[in-house]
Formats: sequence, C-alpha cells, structure tokens
Amino acid sequence: MKKTFTLTILLSMLASVSFAQYRLTYDANMLRPGDYRNMKQIEYAPQGEAGENLVWDFSKSAIVKDMYINQESDLTNCSTEGYRLSCDEGGQKNTLFEITPSEKKYFGMVSANTNIRFEEPIVDLFFPMSYGDAKIGSMVGTYETQKFVGYIDGSYITKADAYGTLILPDGNVYYNTLRVKVEKKYTQDFNNTKYDIHTIRYQYF
Repeated sequence: MKKTFTLTILLSMLASVSFAQYRLTYDANMLRPGDYRNMKQIEYAPQGEAGENLVWDFSKSAIVKDMYINQESDLTNCSTEGYRLSCDEGGQKNTLFEITPSEKKYFGMVSANTNIRFEEPIVDLFFPMSYGDAKIGSMVGTYETQKFVGYIDGSYITKADAYGTLILPDGNVYYNTLRVKVEKKYTQDFNNTKYDIHTIRYQYF
C-alpha cells in the first residue's frame, strides 16, 4: 500500500517567523475563530533527523488531494481564558482545542462514531517557542464509541526539534522554517484488549 502523510504548513505564518529567529509567538502565530487552512496531502516522504540548518525538499512529492479545515467558535464551551475552537476536518471529525497567550491545548475529538476526551489537554504548541524548546505531558483519557468505552494512558512530548529550509511541491521555498514535532506513546485499553500506539506529527512554521 502506498503511504501518504499530511504535511501541515501554515503558510501565512512563515513570513512572521522568518524575522523572529525561528521563534513562534502568540501574536504572530495564533489561530482565530473563522480561520481556515488550505492543506495539501502529499505522498509519503522521509522527514529526516532533528537538527539545525536542514533542508526539507518535498518538491518531487506528488499531491494526493487538497484538504480544507475550517475553525469555528464552539459556543457551548466558550472560555474567558482564550479561544475554545471546534475544528471541522473535512466533515469527517471535529477536534476541540483552545488557544491562550501561553499555549494551544488539544482537548479531544468527536466524529460520527467516536468521542475522545482527555483529562488534561495535550499541549501541541506553546508560546513563545524556539528551536530546542520542549514540553512533556501525560495523555490520559477515554475513547468512546456507540458500543464500548476504552481508556487511554500514556505520554507525549512537543518539541521544536529542527529548523531550516522548506521546499514545497509548488516550487515555493521558505527559509528560517521551524519544525515542531509532537510524539505520542500510549496504551489504548479497548473492549478488554490493549493496544500500544506510537504516533509522530510534524508541523512546519
């Protein structure tokens, strides 16, 4: 089976970061209700190791499809501390998160058949964030379907693990790009069966 992966690139934010020495900030990089992301799903390409002054060349990666993600206010969960957002991912699922001046927190996910909630939100961005900065946290929650309730127990690490030059399939080149890696290792106990799961997600800014 041909592997594909989603390359998440917030293009509107790259210019701001390029003048900030690989530093993400709340003012320059936060998402707001009503924002949307035009993403490209491309064929799988190796991400490479962490480090400094790297080159990520995806110029020869074929585009599989466009992905549009809309972000809307979730008024039933409004917060005075920041934005509590509901992110519609192509009509397949909604992810719930909040952005405060210090961090972006992921609370869980809702789809037609599944509801995932975490006791403590996962911090998948924090502000300010520069190369080498990291945050480690626990990942404890429930995984619920129409028939079963399972449990999630593990940990995650969010780290700005690399910076360099990003080359996209459309030929655009972005210098001073910061890569943020979110790695999750957890056990999912579902219907009396335990599954060990390890995921890695990269974002480029």
